[in-house]
Amino acid sequence: MKKIIWNARLVQRELYPTHKAVYVLWDMREIGDIVPEAHSSLASFVWDASAIFTVWPYMYEYLVPELKKSSFKGGIHSSLSSREIWAKLKKYLKENSQDKYIVLVKWSQNTIFTEEALALQLIPSQQKNLPRQTEDWKRKKDQFFTSL
Repeated sequence: MKKIIWNARLVQRELYPTHKAVYVLWDMREIGDIVPEAHSSLASFVWDASAIFTVWPYMYEYLVPELKKSSFKGGIHSSLSSREIWAKLKKYLKENSQDKYIVLVKWSQNTIFTEEALALQLIPSQQKNLPRQTEDWKRKKDQFFTSL
């Protein structure tokens, strides 16, 4: 994740120097025993963001407190639901539409439903091309998100 953030920063500086950075970050559950340290250490990598949007508990439990203790000046938005965080991101971008942004999204697949994020970016007629769009999957996702 640190490498992804570093690369996003380079792209921003080289290609979009007038754009502000927004990072949408999901838990790194796959890293096992080093979860607390790894999530906490991200605070020193995201210092330049205008806003951070975090999803799921590890980010909230470990990264957010570090950001609050640091000199981080950007907005911090957290949720357990990818649908909710995307709604918050859309609202943030709309309310701050006078600025231009580069948005970094570090997302995953299982119980995260990446397509929920992509659906917000697509023309409605294109959404049918995303994975897990059958009625059965939509019902499963609705049940998952309402259980949070």
